[in-house]
Amino acid sequence: MTTSGSEYTILVRPSVEKQWVGGGSVRLTVYNLTDEDKNISTIEFDVAQGQTVSNNVGLVVVQQGQRVTGTVESWKRKIPAHGTNFVIVTYSGTLDPLPRNIKVDGVPADVPEYDTPPTPVTDLRVERVLGRSVLLDWTPSTDEVAVIEYHITVNMPGRDPVVVTGPPALVGRLTPETDYEATVVAMNIRGLFSSPTTIEFNSGEPKGERPAWDIPVMPFIDYAGGNTVSGDWHINEITPIAQATGVRGVSLGFITVANDQMEPCWGSIPTYDAINGKHNADDVRAFKELGGRPVISIGGWTNHIAEYVHTDVERVYGWYSAILDAYDIDRIDFDIEGAAQKDKAFLARHISIVLMLLDARPQLRISYTLPVDAGRERRPADVYGPDDPNCPPDLVAGFNTDGQAFIGMLADAGILPSLFNGMTMTMGNANRPQGTEAVIATRFMHRTVKQAYPHLTDAEVWARLGACPMYGINDGGERFHEQDMHDLVAHARDVRLGSIGGWDAQRDWNSNRTTTKCGVDSGDISQCTWEPQTPGTYLKIEAAYQV
Repeated sequence: MTTSGSEYTILVRPSVEKQWVGGGSVRLTVYNLTDEDKNISTIEFDVAQGQTVSNNVGLVVVQQGQRVTGTVESWKRKIPAHGTNFVIVTYSGTLDPLPRNIKVDGVPADVPEYDTPPTPVTDLRVERVLGRSVLLDWTPSTDEVAVIEYHITVNMPGRDPVVVTGPPALVGRLTPETDYEATVVAMNIRGLFSSPTTIEFNSGEPKGERPAWDIPVMPFIDYAGGNTVSGDWHINEITPIAQATGVRGVSLGFITVANDQMEPCWGSIPTYDAINGKHNADDVRAFKELGGRPVISIGGWTNHIAEYVHTDVERVYGWYSAILDAYDIDRIDFDIEGAAQKDKAFLARHISIVLMLLDARPQLRISYTLPVDAGRERRPADVYGPDDPNCPPDLVAGFNTDGQAFIGMLADAGILPSLFNGMTMTMGNANRPQGTEAVIATRFMHRTVKQAYPHLTDAEVWARLGACPMYGINDGGERFHEQDMHDLVAHARDVRLGSIGGWDAQRDWNSNRTTTKCGVDSGDISQCTWEPQTPGTYLKIEAAYQV
Protein backbone atom coordinates (compact mmCIF):
# COMPACT_ATOMS: atom_id res chain seq x y z
CA MET A 1 0.00 0.00 0.00
CA THR A 2 0.92 3.65 -0.31
CA THR A 3 -0.69 6.56 1.44
CA SER A 4 -3.27 8.81 -0.16
CA GLY A 5 -4.79 12.04 1.08
CA SER A 6 -6.61 10.25 3.92
CA GLU A 7 -5.48 8.01 6.74
CA TYR A 8 -8.21 5.46 6.02
CA THR A 9 -10.28 4.06 3.23
CA ILE A 10 -13.11 1.55 3.50
CA LEU A 11 -13.90 -1.15 0.99
CA VAL A 12 -17.57 -2.15 1.08
CA ARG A 13 -18.69 -5.57 -0.09
CA PRO A 14 -21.68 -7.84 0.50
CA SER A 15 -20.67 -10.37 3.12
CA VAL A 16 -20.75 -14.01 2.09
CA GLU A 17 -21.19 -14.94 5.73
CA LYS A 18 -24.84 -13.90 5.90
CA GLN A 19 -26.87 -13.31 2.81
CA TRP A 20 -30.47 -14.06 1.99
CA VAL A 21 -33.27 -12.91 -0.31
CA GLY A 22 -34.56 -9.47 0.66
CA GLY A 23 -31.65 -8.65 2.93
CA GLY A 24 -28.21 -9.73 3.92
CA SER A 25 -25.10 -8.32 5.47
CA VAL A 26 -22.34 -5.98 4.40
CA ARG A 27 -18.67 -6.17 5.34
CA LEU A 28 -16.84 -2.86 5.75
CA THR A 29 -13.08 -3.42 5.63
CA VAL A 30 -11.09 -0.51 7.04
CA TYR A 31 -7.65 0.01 5.49
CA ASN A 32 -5.05 1.90 7.52
CA LEU A 33 -3.00 3.78 4.93
CA THR A 34 -0.39 5.08 7.39
CA ASP A 35 2.89 3.82 8.83
CA GLU A 36 1.48 3.68 12.37
CA ASP A 37 -0.98 1.44 14.20
CA LYS A 38 -4.32 3.19 14.65
CA ASN A 39 -7.30 2.83 16.98
CA ILE A 40 -10.64 3.90 15.56
CA SER A 41 -13.87 4.70 17.42
CA THR A 42 -16.65 5.45 14.92
CA ILE A 43 -17.74 4.56 11.41
CA GLU A 44 -20.62 6.43 9.79
CA PHE A 45 -22.26 6.16 6.38
CA ASP A 46 -25.40 6.82 4.34
CA VAL A 47 -27.95 4.23 3.25
CA ALA A 48 -30.78 4.49 0.74
CA GLN A 49 -34.41 5.18 1.47
CA GLY A 50 -36.04 2.02 2.83
CA GLN A 51 -32.81 0.36 3.96
CA THR A 52 -32.55 -0.47 7.67
CA VAL A 53 -29.25 -1.43 9.28
CA SER A 54 -28.68 -3.39 12.50
CA ASN A 55 -25.75 -4.75 14.50
CA ASN A 56 -23.87 -7.86 13.40
CA VAL A 57 -20.12 -7.98 14.06
CA GLY A 58 -17.98 -5.33 15.72
CA LEU A 59 -20.15 -2.24 15.18
CA VAL A 60 -23.01 -0.97 17.37
CA VAL A 61 -25.16 1.16 15.08
CA VAL A 62 -27.71 3.94 15.50
CA GLN A 63 -29.73 4.94 12.42
CA GLN A 64 -31.34 8.34 12.00
CA GLY A 65 -33.10 8.53 8.67
CA GLN A 66 -30.57 7.59 6.02
CA ARG A 67 -27.49 8.27 8.17
CA VAL A 68 -25.98 5.44 10.21
CA THR A 69 -23.46 6.06 12.99
CA GLY A 70 -21.67 3.09 14.46
CA THR A 71 -19.50 2.75 17.56
CA VAL A 72 -16.66 0.32 16.93
CA GLU A 73 -16.44 -2.38 19.60
CA SER A 74 -13.16 -2.53 21.51
CA TRP A 75 -11.94 -5.78 19.93
CA LYS A 76 -12.29 -4.28 16.45
CA ARG A 77 -10.70 -0.88 17.04
CA LYS A 78 -7.03 -1.60 16.40
CA ILE A 79 -5.86 -1.42 12.77
CA PRO A 80 -2.17 -2.23 12.20
CA ALA A 81 -0.01 0.04 10.06
CA HIS A 82 -0.85 -0.69 6.41
CA GLY A 83 -3.22 -3.36 7.72
CA THR A 84 -6.95 -3.93 7.96
CA ASN A 85 -9.82 -4.76 10.25
CA PHE A 86 -13.48 -5.22 9.44
CA VAL A 87 -16.99 -4.93 10.81
CA ILE A 88 -20.23 -6.38 9.48
CA VAL A 89 -23.71 -4.85 9.53
CA THR A 90 -27.00 -6.53 8.70
CA TYR A 91 -29.47 -5.07 6.20
CA SER A 92 -33.21 -5.53 5.94
CA GLY A 93 -34.28 -4.71 2.44
CA THR A 94 -32.12 -4.74 -0.65
CA LEU A 95 -28.33 -4.55 -0.53
CA ASP A 96 -28.34 -2.18 -3.50
CA PRO A 97 -26.96 0.43 -3.09
CA LEU A 98 -24.15 -0.34 -0.67
CA PRO A 99 -23.09 2.19 2.03
CA ARG A 100 -21.65 5.49 0.78
CA ASN A 101 -20.39 8.82 2.15
CA ILE A 102 -18.35 6.87 4.67
CA LYS A 103 -16.32 8.47 7.45
CA VAL A 104 -13.94 7.00 10.03
CA ASP A 105 -13.67 9.15 13.16
CA GLY A 106 -15.06 12.03 11.12
CA VAL A 107 -12.55 11.68 8.26
CA PRO A 108 -13.90 10.83 4.75
CA ALA A 109 -13.06 7.22 3.88
CA ASP A 110 -14.84 6.43 0.60
CA VAL A 111 -12.63 4.71 -1.96
CA PRO A 112 -11.22 7.53 -4.14
CA GLU A 113 -11.69 7.62 -7.90
CA TYR A 114 -8.54 6.74 -9.88
CA ASP A 115 -7.68 4.53 -12.86
CA THR A 116 -4.02 3.58 -12.41
CA PRO A 117 -3.34 -0.14 -11.86
CA PRO A 118 -0.87 -1.30 -9.21
CA THR A 119 2.73 -2.05 -10.10
CA PRO A 120 3.64 -5.68 -10.88
CA VAL A 121 5.06 -7.83 -8.09
CA THR A 122 8.84 -8.20 -8.15
CA ASP A 123 11.35 -10.74 -6.88
CA LEU A 124 8.81 -13.58 -7.21
CA ARG A 125 10.49 -16.67 -5.74
CA VAL A 126 9.90 -20.15 -4.34
CA GLU A 127 10.60 -20.24 -0.61
CA ARG A 128 9.79 -23.90 0.00
CA VAL A 129 8.60 -26.87 -2.10
CA LEU A 130 6.57 -29.43 -0.17
CA GLY A 131 5.38 -31.91 -2.76
CA ARG A 132 1.67 -31.21 -2.55
CA SER A 133 2.15 -27.46 -2.01
CA VAL A 134 4.64 -24.67 -2.60
CA LEU A 135 5.35 -21.51 -0.61
CA LEU A 136 5.76 -18.45 -2.85
CA ASP A 137 7.08 -15.08 -1.74
CA TRP A 138 7.58 -11.73 -3.49
CA THR A 139 8.14 -8.02 -2.99
CA PRO A 140 4.69 -6.41 -2.66
CA SER A 141 3.21 -4.15 -5.33
CA THR A 142 2.61 -0.45 -4.79
CA ASP A 143 -0.48 1.57 -5.58
CA GLU A 144 -1.88 5.10 -5.39
CA VAL A 145 -4.14 4.00 -2.51
CA ALA A 146 -4.06 0.33 -1.58
CA VAL A 147 -3.30 -3.11 -2.96
CA ILE A 148 -5.88 -5.41 -1.39
CA GLU A 149 -5.35 -8.81 -3.02
CA TYR A 150 -2.96 -10.96 -4.99
CA HIS A 151 -4.33 -13.58 -7.38
CA ILE A 152 -2.14 -16.62 -8.05
CA THR A 153 -2.94 -18.92 -10.96
CA VAL A 154 -1.26 -22.25 -11.69
CA ASN A 155 -1.27 -23.96 -15.08
CA MET A 156 -3.85 -26.56 -14.04
CA PRO A 157 -7.08 -26.78 -16.10
CA GLY A 158 -10.23 -25.78 -14.25
CA ARG A 159 -8.42 -24.49 -11.19
CA ASP A 160 -9.56 -21.23 -9.56
CA PRO A 161 -6.93 -18.65 -8.56
CA VAL A 162 -5.55 -18.63 -5.04
CA VAL A 163 -6.43 -15.24 -3.52
CA VAL A 164 -4.35 -13.81 -0.67
CA THR A 165 -3.95 -10.37 0.91
CA GLY A 166 -0.17 -10.39 0.79
CA PRO A 167 2.97 -12.47 0.58
CA PRO A 168 3.92 -15.16 1.33
CA ALA A 169 1.30 -17.48 -0.17
CA LEU A 170 0.85 -21.21 0.05
CA VAL A 171 -0.38 -22.84 -3.16
CA GLY A 172 -1.66 -26.35 -2.56
CA ARG A 173 -3.30 -29.41 -4.12
CA LEU A 174 -0.31 -30.02 -6.36
CA THR A 175 1.02 -33.34 -7.62
CA PRO A 176 4.43 -34.19 -6.14
CA GLU A 177 7.52 -34.02 -8.37
CA THR A 178 5.67 -32.16 -11.13
CA ASP A 179 6.67 -29.06 -13.13
CA TYR A 180 4.36 -26.03 -12.80
CA GLU A 181 4.09 -22.40 -13.82
CA ALA A 182 2.55 -19.86 -11.44
CA THR A 183 1.46 -16.31 -12.27
CA VAL A 184 0.86 -13.57 -9.69
CA VAL A 185 -1.10 -10.35 -10.27
CA ALA A 186 -1.92 -7.60 -7.77
CA MET A 187 -5.38 -6.03 -7.44
CA ASN A 188 -5.96 -2.59 -5.98
CA ILE A 189 -8.94 -1.28 -4.08
CA ARG A 190 -10.52 -0.08 -7.33
CA GLY A 191 -10.44 -3.62 -8.74
CA LEU A 192 -7.66 -2.89 -11.24
CA PHE A 193 -5.02 -5.56 -11.88
CA SER A 194 -1.28 -5.27 -12.37
CA SER A 195 0.67 -6.86 -15.19
CA PRO A 196 1.45 -10.54 -14.44
CA THR A 197 4.67 -11.93 -13.00
CA THR A 198 5.43 -15.61 -13.68
CA ILE A 199 7.68 -18.27 -12.18
CA GLU A 200 8.36 -21.94 -12.99
CA PHE A 201 9.05 -24.58 -10.33
CA ASN A 202 8.98 -28.30 -9.55
CA SER A 203 6.77 -29.29 -6.62
CA GLY A 204 9.30 -31.75 -5.20
CA GLU A 205 8.75 -34.61 -2.76
CA PRO A 206 5.83 -34.53 -0.26
CA LYS A 207 7.05 -33.33 3.15
CA GLY A 208 3.86 -32.56 5.06
CA GLU A 209 2.57 -36.12 5.41
CA ARG A 210 3.05 -38.32 8.46
CA PRO A 211 1.98 -41.86 9.40
CA ALA A 212 -1.26 -42.38 11.31
CA TRP A 213 -1.46 -41.78 15.07
CA ASP A 214 0.11 -44.41 17.30
CA ILE A 215 -1.31 -43.57 20.75
CA PRO A 216 -4.68 -45.37 20.88
CA VAL A 217 -5.78 -43.94 24.24
CA MET A 218 -5.12 -40.28 24.96
CA PRO A 219 -7.28 -38.59 27.64
CA PHE A 220 -6.60 -34.96 28.40
CA ILE A 221 -5.24 -33.80 31.72
CA ASP A 222 -5.32 -30.16 32.77
CA TYR A 223 -1.64 -29.55 33.48
CA ALA A 224 -2.42 -26.03 34.69
CA GLY A 225 -5.25 -27.11 36.98
CA GLY A 226 -3.48 -26.43 40.25
CA ASN A 227 -1.35 -28.57 42.52
CA THR A 228 -2.70 -31.12 44.98
CA VAL A 229 -4.67 -29.15 47.59
CA SER A 230 -6.29 -31.81 49.75
CA GLY A 231 -5.69 -35.47 49.08
CA ASP A 232 -6.28 -36.03 45.36
CA TRP A 233 -8.34 -32.87 44.80
CA HIS A 234 -7.12 -30.72 41.91
CA ILE A 235 -4.32 -33.15 41.10
CA ASN A 236 -2.46 -32.16 37.93
CA GLU A 237 -0.08 -35.10 37.61
CA ILE A 238 -0.72 -38.03 35.29
CA THR A 239 1.64 -40.64 36.77
CA PRO A 240 -0.44 -41.65 39.84
CA ILE A 241 -3.58 -41.76 37.69
CA ALA A 242 -1.83 -43.89 35.07
CA GLN A 243 -0.52 -46.28 37.70
CA ALA A 244 -4.05 -46.87 38.99
CA THR A 245 -5.91 -47.05 35.66
CA GLY A 246 -3.41 -48.54 33.21
CA VAL A 247 -3.67 -45.64 30.76
CA ARG A 248 -0.42 -45.18 28.87
CA GLY A 249 -1.21 -42.16 26.69
CA VAL A 250 -2.11 -38.63 27.72
CA SER A 251 -2.60 -35.21 26.17
CA LEU A 252 -1.07 -32.55 28.43
CA GLY A 253 -3.13 -29.36 28.16
CA PHE A 254 -2.79 -26.55 27.54
CA ILE A 255 0.13 -24.37 26.52
CA THR A 256 -1.21 -20.88 25.77
CA VAL A 257 -0.55 -17.16 25.97
CA ALA A 258 -2.85 -14.53 27.48
CA ASN A 259 -1.61 -11.67 25.29
CA ASP A 260 1.11 -10.64 22.85
CA GLN A 261 3.48 -9.76 25.70
CA MET A 262 3.63 -13.35 26.99
CA GLU A 263 5.67 -16.35 25.94
CA PRO A 264 3.87 -19.73 25.81
CA CYS A 265 3.39 -21.37 29.21
CA TRP A 266 0.99 -23.83 30.83
CA GLY A 267 -2.44 -22.23 31.21
CA SER A 268 -0.96 -18.77 30.55
CA ILE A 269 0.57 -18.92 34.04
CA PRO A 270 4.14 -17.63 33.63
CA THR A 271 5.45 -19.62 36.61
CA TYR A 272 4.28 -22.82 34.88
CA ASP A 273 7.27 -22.84 32.55
CA ALA A 274 6.93 -24.72 29.25
CA ILE A 275 9.74 -23.42 27.05
CA ASN A 276 12.42 -24.75 29.41
CA GLY A 277 10.36 -27.80 30.40
CA LYS A 278 10.37 -27.02 34.12
CA HIS A 279 6.68 -27.37 34.97
CA ASN A 280 5.84 -30.97 35.95
CA ALA A 281 9.11 -32.22 34.47
CA ASP A 282 9.35 -34.98 37.09
CA ASP A 283 5.82 -36.16 36.30
CA VAL A 284 6.54 -36.34 32.55
CA ARG A 285 9.71 -38.30 33.25
CA ALA A 286 7.94 -40.71 35.63
CA PHE A 287 5.09 -41.26 33.17
CA LYS A 288 7.58 -42.16 30.45
CA GLU A 289 9.25 -44.65 32.80
CA LEU A 290 5.87 -46.40 33.10
CA GLY A 291 5.88 -46.78 29.31
CA GLY A 292 3.67 -43.72 28.91
CA ARG A 293 3.38 -41.65 25.73
CA PRO A 294 2.80 -37.96 26.57
CA VAL A 295 1.49 -35.48 24.00
CA ILE A 296 1.98 -31.71 24.24
CA SER A 297 -1.34 -29.94 23.62
CA ILE A 298 -1.35 -26.30 22.57
CA GLY A 299 -4.39 -24.02 22.46
CA GLY A 300 -7.79 -24.88 23.93
CA TRP A 301 -10.85 -22.79 24.70
CA THR A 302 -9.31 -20.34 27.20
CA ASN A 303 -6.56 -17.85 26.39
CA HIS A 304 -4.79 -18.05 23.04
CA ILE A 305 -2.62 -20.26 20.93
CA ALA A 306 0.64 -18.32 20.53
CA GLU A 307 0.45 -17.56 16.80
CA TYR A 308 -3.04 -16.10 17.25
CA VAL A 309 -1.52 -13.01 18.89
CA HIS A 310 2.15 -13.31 17.84
CA THR A 311 2.65 -12.70 14.10
CA ASP A 312 6.36 -13.62 13.96
CA VAL A 313 6.16 -17.23 12.76
CA GLU A 314 9.90 -17.84 13.19
CA ARG A 315 9.65 -16.81 16.83
CA VAL A 316 6.66 -19.06 17.54
CA TYR A 317 8.33 -21.92 15.68
CA GLY A 318 11.35 -21.47 17.96
CA TRP A 319 9.15 -21.62 21.06
CA TYR A 320 7.42 -24.81 19.98
CA SER A 321 10.73 -26.41 19.06
CA ALA A 322 12.13 -25.51 22.48
CA ILE A 323 9.10 -27.01 24.26
CA LEU A 324 9.32 -30.29 22.35
CA ASP A 325 13.06 -30.49 23.05
CA ALA A 326 12.73 -29.58 26.72
CA TYR A 327 10.19 -32.34 27.42
CA ASP A 328 11.74 -34.71 24.85
CA ILE A 329 8.36 -35.31 23.18
CA ASP A 330 7.68 -35.95 19.49
CA ARG A 331 3.88 -35.89 19.54
CA ILE A 332 2.01 -32.57 19.53
CA ASP A 333 -1.69 -31.66 19.52
CA PHE A 334 -3.20 -28.34 18.48
CA ASP A 335 -6.62 -27.64 20.02
CA ILE A 336 -8.18 -24.94 17.81
CA GLU A 337 -11.59 -23.64 18.88
CA GLY A 338 -13.79 -20.57 18.91
CA ALA A 339 -12.75 -17.35 17.19
CA ALA A 340 -9.38 -18.81 16.19
CA GLN A 341 -11.13 -21.19 13.77
CA LYS A 342 -12.47 -18.22 11.81
CA ASP A 343 -9.25 -16.18 11.65
CA LYS A 344 -7.72 -16.87 8.23
CA ALA A 345 -4.55 -14.86 8.96
CA PHE A 346 -3.92 -16.87 12.12
CA LEU A 347 -4.58 -20.15 10.34
CA ALA A 348 -2.13 -19.23 7.59
CA ARG A 349 0.55 -18.43 10.19
CA HIS A 350 -0.20 -21.66 11.98
CA ILE A 351 0.13 -23.73 8.81
CA SER A 352 3.48 -22.09 8.05
CA ILE A 353 4.73 -23.00 11.54
CA VAL A 354 3.52 -26.59 11.22
CA LEU A 355 5.27 -26.98 7.88
CA MET A 356 8.48 -25.74 9.49
CA LEU A 357 8.10 -28.21 12.37
CA LEU A 358 7.44 -31.12 10.03
CA ASP A 359 10.36 -30.17 7.82
CA ALA A 360 12.77 -30.02 10.77
CA ARG A 361 11.46 -33.04 12.72
CA PRO A 362 11.02 -36.21 10.65
CA GLN A 363 9.69 -38.17 13.67
CA LEU A 364 7.09 -35.58 14.69
CA ARG A 365 3.42 -36.52 14.47
CA ILE A 366 0.67 -33.93 14.74
CA SER A 367 -2.88 -34.16 16.06
CA TYR A 368 -5.68 -31.61 15.76
CA THR A 369 -8.44 -31.44 18.36
CA LEU A 370 -11.44 -29.71 16.78
CA PRO A 371 -15.07 -29.01 17.81
CA VAL A 372 -17.83 -31.34 16.68
CA ASP A 373 -21.39 -30.45 15.69
CA ALA A 374 -23.97 -33.16 16.28
CA GLY A 375 -26.27 -31.87 13.53
CA ARG A 376 -29.01 -32.49 16.06
CA GLU A 377 -31.44 -29.80 14.91
CA ARG A 378 -32.11 -31.47 11.56
CA ARG A 379 -30.95 -35.05 12.01
CA PRO A 380 -33.76 -37.55 12.62
CA ALA A 381 -33.21 -39.93 15.53
CA ASP A 382 -32.73 -42.88 13.20
CA VAL A 383 -29.98 -41.30 11.08
CA TYR A 384 -26.72 -43.04 11.89
CA GLY A 385 -24.36 -41.55 9.36
CA PRO A 386 -23.90 -39.50 6.20
CA ASP A 387 -24.81 -42.43 3.96
CA ASP A 388 -28.22 -42.97 5.55
CA PRO A 389 -30.99 -42.16 3.00
CA ASN A 390 -32.77 -40.04 5.63
CA CYS A 391 -29.76 -37.77 6.12
CA PRO A 392 -30.26 -34.22 4.76
CA PRO A 393 -27.61 -33.73 2.07
CA ASP A 394 -26.53 -30.32 3.38
CA LEU A 395 -26.41 -31.35 7.03
CA VAL A 396 -23.45 -29.98 8.99
CA ALA A 397 -22.39 -32.67 11.44
CA GLY A 398 -19.14 -34.09 12.68
CA PHE A 399 -16.54 -31.33 12.50
CA ASN A 400 -18.24 -27.94 12.47
CA THR A 401 -18.21 -25.71 9.40
CA ASP A 402 -15.06 -23.87 10.44
CA GLY A 403 -13.32 -27.13 11.25
CA GLN A 404 -14.21 -28.56 7.86
CA ALA A 405 -12.80 -25.47 6.15
CA PHE A 406 -9.60 -25.72 8.19
CA ILE A 407 -9.14 -29.38 7.27
CA GLY A 408 -9.46 -28.28 3.65
CA MET A 409 -6.75 -25.68 4.25
CA LEU A 410 -4.46 -28.36 5.66
CA ALA A 411 -5.06 -30.55 2.62
CA ASP A 412 -4.42 -27.59 0.32
CA ALA A 413 -1.11 -27.03 2.09
CA GLY A 414 -0.08 -30.64 1.62
CA ILE A 415 -0.30 -31.39 5.36
CA LEU A 416 -1.68 -34.79 6.29
CA PRO A 417 -1.87 -34.86 10.11
CA SER A 418 -1.62 -38.13 11.98
CA LEU A 419 -4.87 -37.53 13.87
CA PHE A 420 -8.07 -35.49 13.61
CA ASN A 421 -9.46 -35.62 17.14
CA GLY A 422 -13.16 -34.70 17.40
CA MET A 423 -14.55 -33.15 20.57
CA THR A 424 -17.55 -35.47 20.79
CA MET A 425 -19.03 -33.65 23.77
CA THR A 426 -21.97 -31.37 24.63
CA MET A 427 -23.89 -32.93 21.75
CA GLY A 428 -27.07 -31.05 22.56
CA ASN A 429 -29.76 -33.69 23.11
CA ALA A 430 -29.79 -35.16 26.60
CA ASN A 431 -32.52 -37.65 25.60
CA ARG A 432 -30.22 -39.54 23.22
CA PRO A 433 -27.46 -41.87 24.44
CA GLN A 434 -24.31 -39.81 24.22
CA GLY A 435 -22.24 -42.82 23.20
CA THR A 436 -24.48 -43.22 20.15
CA GLU A 437 -24.19 -39.50 19.42
CA ALA A 438 -20.40 -39.77 19.57
CA VAL A 439 -20.40 -42.75 17.20
CA ILE A 440 -22.59 -40.87 14.72
CA ALA A 441 -20.29 -37.86 14.93
CA THR A 442 -17.26 -39.98 14.00
CA ARG A 443 -19.04 -41.17 10.86
CA PHE A 444 -19.55 -37.59 9.73
CA MET A 445 -15.95 -36.78 10.69
CA HIS A 446 -14.88 -39.65 8.44
CA ARG A 447 -16.79 -38.10 5.53
CA THR A 448 -15.02 -34.74 5.95
CA VAL A 449 -11.52 -36.21 6.08
CA LYS A 450 -12.23 -38.58 3.19
CA GLN A 451 -13.40 -35.66 1.04
CA ALA A 452 -10.29 -33.64 1.90
CA TYR A 453 -7.90 -36.56 1.33
CA PRO A 454 -9.53 -38.74 -1.35
CA HIS A 455 -6.37 -40.81 -1.83
CA LEU A 456 -6.86 -42.37 1.64
CA THR A 457 -8.84 -45.61 1.96
CA ASP A 458 -11.73 -45.79 4.43
CA ALA A 459 -9.57 -47.76 6.85
CA GLU A 460 -6.75 -45.23 6.55
CA VAL A 461 -9.17 -42.42 7.41
CA TRP A 462 -10.47 -44.26 10.50
CA ALA A 463 -6.88 -44.73 11.65
CA ARG A 464 -6.49 -40.93 11.65
CA LEU A 465 -9.68 -40.13 13.59
CA GLY A 466 -10.06 -39.71 17.34
CA ALA A 467 -13.04 -39.23 19.65
CA CYS A 468 -12.86 -37.11 22.80
CA PRO A 469 -16.06 -37.19 24.90
CA MET A 470 -16.59 -35.33 28.17
CA TYR A 471 -16.89 -37.85 30.97
CA GLY A 472 -20.17 -37.75 32.88
CA ILE A 473 -21.99 -34.43 33.04
CA ASN A 474 -21.39 -32.18 30.03
CA ASP A 475 -21.59 -28.38 29.86
CA GLY A 476 -25.04 -28.56 28.28
CA GLY A 477 -26.42 -31.01 30.85
CA GLU A 478 -25.97 -34.12 28.68
CA ARG A 479 -24.59 -37.22 30.42
CA PHE A 480 -21.86 -39.44 29.00
CA HIS A 481 -22.33 -42.52 31.18
CA GLU A 482 -20.12 -45.53 31.78
CA GLN A 483 -22.13 -47.53 29.21
CA ASP A 484 -21.55 -44.78 26.65
CA MET A 485 -17.82 -45.25 27.12
CA HIS A 486 -18.21 -48.99 26.54
CA ASP A 487 -20.23 -48.28 23.37
CA LEU A 488 -17.60 -45.89 22.04
CA VAL A 489 -14.80 -48.39 22.69
CA ALA A 490 -16.80 -51.09 20.89
CA HIS A 491 -17.19 -48.78 17.89
CA ALA A 492 -13.48 -47.98 18.01
CA ARG A 493 -12.68 -51.70 17.84
CA ASP A 494 -15.07 -52.18 14.92
CA VAL A 495 -13.51 -49.46 12.76
CA ARG A 496 -10.00 -49.41 14.30
CA LEU A 497 -10.31 -45.80 15.40
CA GLY A 498 -7.01 -43.97 15.70
CA SER A 499 -7.52 -42.80 19.27
CA ILE A 500 -9.98 -42.45 22.13
CA GLY A 501 -9.59 -39.67 24.66
CA GLY A 502 -11.77 -37.68 27.00
CA TRP A 503 -12.13 -34.61 29.16
CA ASP A 504 -10.58 -35.12 31.50
CA ALA A 505 -8.41 -37.39 33.64
CA GLN A 506 -8.81 -35.27 36.80
CA ARG A 507 -12.62 -35.36 36.65
CA ASP A 508 -12.62 -39.15 36.29
CA TRP A 509 -10.02 -39.53 39.04
CA ASN A 510 -11.75 -37.21 41.53
CA SER A 511 -15.29 -38.51 41.30
CA ASN A 512 -16.60 -40.25 44.42
CA ARG A 513 -13.15 -40.29 46.00
CA THR A 514 -13.58 -39.70 49.73
CA THR A 515 -10.87 -37.03 49.79
CA THR A 516 -12.56 -34.89 47.13
CA LYS A 517 -15.71 -32.82 46.83
CA CYS A 518 -17.14 -34.82 43.91
CA GLY A 519 -20.30 -36.82 44.46
CA VAL A 520 -23.27 -38.08 42.48
CA ASP A 521 -24.99 -35.06 40.93
CA SER A 522 -22.79 -32.71 42.93
CA GLY A 523 -19.56 -30.76 42.76
CA ASP A 524 -17.84 -28.41 40.36
CA ILE A 525 -18.28 -29.97 36.90
CA SER A 526 -14.81 -28.76 35.93
CA GLN A 527 -13.55 -31.22 38.57
CA CYS A 528 -16.37 -33.79 38.81
CA THR A 529 -18.34 -36.15 36.55
CA TRP A 530 -21.48 -36.33 38.76
CA GLU A 531 -21.58 -40.05 38.01
CA PRO A 532 -22.12 -42.96 40.46
CA GLN A 533 -18.70 -44.32 39.56
CA THR A 534 -15.52 -45.43 41.21
CA PRO A 535 -12.47 -43.21 40.68
CA GLY A 536 -10.85 -43.83 37.31
CA THR A 537 -13.82 -45.70 35.82
CA TYR A 538 -13.67 -44.08 32.37
CA LEU A 539 -9.91 -44.35 32.02
CA LYS A 540 -9.98 -48.04 32.92
CA ILE A 541 -12.58 -48.69 30.20
CA GLU A 542 -10.48 -46.76 27.70
CA ALA A 543 -7.30 -48.54 28.74
CA ALA A 544 -8.73 -51.79 27.41
CA TYR A 545 -8.49 -50.30 23.90
CA GLN A 546 -4.70 -50.20 24.19
CA VAL A 547 -4.47 -53.97 23.68
